[in-house]
Amino acid sequence: MGHFTYKGVRYPEKFSAAVWPEVDELSYLVRTTLKELGYKFTREESQKEFSKVVFVVPMPKFAYVYVFQVHEPADIRIKVFNKAPTASGIVHMLEIEDLNVDNISCSKKFIRALASKMSRKPWKFSMMDRFRYGFAAPEYVRAKSKWKKMGVE
Repeated sequence: MGHFTYKGVRYPEKFSAAVWPEVDELSYLVRTTLKELGYKFTREESQKEFSKVVFVVPMPKFAYVYVFQVHEPADIRIKVFNKAPTASGIVHMLEIEDLNVDNISCSKKFIRALASKMSRKPWKFSMMDRFRYGFAAPEYVRAKSKWKKMGVE
């Protein structure tokens, strides 16, 4: 995965982080945040493939994806989906693909506005979530730093 530099800070070309709200609620929050910011967008449906480990054999799985294609003020593709890497654990994900110098400021503005709509920080997962999937799950461990990189403190 590539990186780019914006105002002296190095960013990955894709923001992908776990978040505590369930996908239906997160999709609603994404839609209302985009409207409040005045971003022009369309919403599509898609699927996302991921692997699920069953008896140490990776099994391909697919997830329903809410896709928001922002056209103005910048081209931004936002995806909201559930990932179920274990039999009992579900991880809610937010992705923004193709980050670059042209859309990073609008993307960061959106992410900060979205996080402000949540009743707690995006990386504050419930104990139940952590028990179901695992306290040291990489999605949970890395979430806080990914959100902070995009300006959510």
